[in-house]
Amino acid sequence: VTDSLESCDDNYFNLVFSRQKKLPLTVFQTKRTTVREIMVSDLEELYVIYDDDLVRKYLEPLYEYEEEKVFTEKYIENMYGMYGYGLWIVEDKQNGRIIGRAGISIRNIDGEDCNELGYVIRREYRNKGYADEVCRAIIEYAADELEILELYIVSELDNLYSEHLALKLGFEKIAEIQDRDICLNFFYKKIYFFPFFSCFLHSISCHFKSTLV
Repeated sequence: VTDSLESCDDNYFNLVFSRQKKLPLTVFQTKRTTVREIMVSDLEELYVIYDDDLVRKYLEPLYEYEEEKVFTEKYIENMYGMYGYGLWIVEDKQNGRIIGRAGISIRNIDGEDCNELGYVIRREYRNKGYADEVCRAIIEYAADELEILELYIVSELDNLYSEHLALKLGFEKIAEIQDRDICLNFFYKKIYFFPFFSCFLHSISCHFKSTLV
């Protein structure tokens, strides 16, 4: 339901159509990828991606197929349906091949539900800038379309690649916490400013600059 005709743009009608037909919504595209919602039929490729030593080291495994199928169906219904975002499928735009998944999950941090940026990239596509490309687009989408205020990245202490990417994306390391037998890094980034606050910051900046002239 929408409260004004102005909000009924192409994106809105695309969302309504996708939900009615139970089709995966294309969230956005980057230079080399298409990012869309997951389908049950994607699971076969995801099992291949998760069957990797590095992925097994840092991510929880998928369930057995029937359980994962039910989980995915509920995830589509509840996460996409209620929140409008979640973990998405990343495809190679050139050939349609699934190269990973990435998106925003809800994680409890210090007693509060927070938005966590996460990703996993197929082995053959690593070290080619895909994670950086997709994560930057997710941050932009989260701020501009979802108006999410802040994002976190959580990674294990020895996951130097994730730490490097987090810092490259402009996240700040805010904590290092021992969680049972795992030591975790917590990174934080403020991504959205309310319009009136942005105008206030701009006016302060202009005033400050004028005092230097």
